[in-house]
Amino acid sequence: MKKVLFYTSIPRGFCDVGIAYLYEIAKVQPVVLLSEELDPKTKKILHSKTLFPNLQKILPVHQFTKSNPNIFKKNGYLYTLAKNIIETEKPDVIVTSDDIYPFELYLLRLAKRKGIYTIAIQPSLHPETGEVRLYNILLDAHLRTPPWLPLFLRIGFVKVKRLAGHFLYYWILPFLMGEPPFKGQSSYILWKGSPGLRDSDYYIVFSKRDYDLCVQEGVSKNKLRIIAHSLCRIHTRKFLERNLLKENNAYRTTRKTLTFFYPSERIGIKKADYSLIPAQEMQEKRERLLKIINEILSSWQIIVKPHPQTENFMNLKTRLESLSPNIRVADPADRASHYIAVSNVIIGIPPVSTTLYTSSLQCPKKAILSINLYNELLGDLYKNFSGIDYIEEENDLIKTLKCLQENTYHKPSSALALSSQTFISVFQKLSHTNVSNISA
Repeated sequence: MKKVLFYTSIPRGFCDVGIAYLYEIAKVQPVVLLSEELDPKTKKILHSKTLFPNLQKILPVHQFTKSNPNIFKKNGYLYTLAKNIIETEKPDVIVTSDDIYPFELYLLRLAKRKGIYTIAIQPSLHPETGEVRLYNILLDAHLRTPPWLPLFLRIGFVKVKRLAGHFLYYWILPFLMGEPPFKGQSSYILWKGSPGLRDSDYYIVFSKRDYDLCVQEGVSKNKLRIIAHSLCRIHTRKFLERNLLKENNAYRTTRKTLTFFYPSERIGIKKADYSLIPAQEMQEKRERLLKIINEILSSWQIIVKPHPQTENFMNLKTRLESLSPNIRVADPADRASHYIAVSNVIIGIPPVSTTLYTSSLQCPKKAILSINLYNELLGDLYKNFSGIDYIEEENDLIKTLKCLQENTYHKPSSALALSSQTFISVFQKLSHTNVSNISA
């Protein structure tokens, strides 16, 4: 029996994916959960001895869920916490979702010094990191630099600022703790690289697609293992359906329902020339899209689900609900899975997130539309993606909506292949492997 430390990392990713891995491990191995602040429902589930019989204790971390304006104090806190946990809990294996954030960096480094196995698990769909990096650089350039400067100077300023931040977090902060710098190719400050490039012994990914992207970014093939998403594995899918994927009764209705996932970003970036789509124009484009949907699906309920990081929520709610009595704006903090479950149609717009991918696994028979009418950067992630209808032209959107209204819509071919493979069987095999045989 190997003792496992399991870190939730970002709460949203844990509730969508990580908790299913914890569920499998805690059935057969003693586990200590290192946890960010979680919602009440998830906390209640975790305290069920039927579901998690070997979950021994839950220790708070607060890397993401407790702000500390003094980065030096926070760095000291995270380092000391990681060191104390390793010394007091004496684990045999550590499981986390990445190896790029400060707490994970300290935890995994200190673990490796004591010969503790470390496994990182993919938390969400792997994007094309080159485009993500470019998008975030442009976003910062447009939002956080003087608008009168030429764009190339603003981009240069952002890159320099990010390099300084990378140097601070990966070199200076560990040095202040008496640690050598965290050298390596990945960086959450620079939006560069992939998890698995640093101190995890293994990195678990969902699919061959994700595997290939990681290899392109420099992750050793010897460190990578493919295990299907939790929703694709029979055992964990049943667990998620019983406990976390139930419909939101507040939106249960006899009418058909469409859920529109609304991004937190207020501006857009054109892919053709990287120019800015200003906030006012972006707002008008999104409202026009909702008006088109409402006009054609006039008898439907339309739920707008804002991203959890949405600012000025009440203003957004008032503005969008004034467009039509059919439109209701949900709480940004609610789980996306609840609205996926209650909906007949799911729609996402740029910059697209992992939500549509999760929708295609949670409800593979439902209509899922990725709409990119304005050729935005990060808008074509789901182009040629199995089970998701990617739409670039307004006429095509109108035709699709009319087919939905008339019940003549044909979903793009997709088949959810459920696997009997369990994560715990792979986990136990990996945790008995000789680490010296793994390529660095």
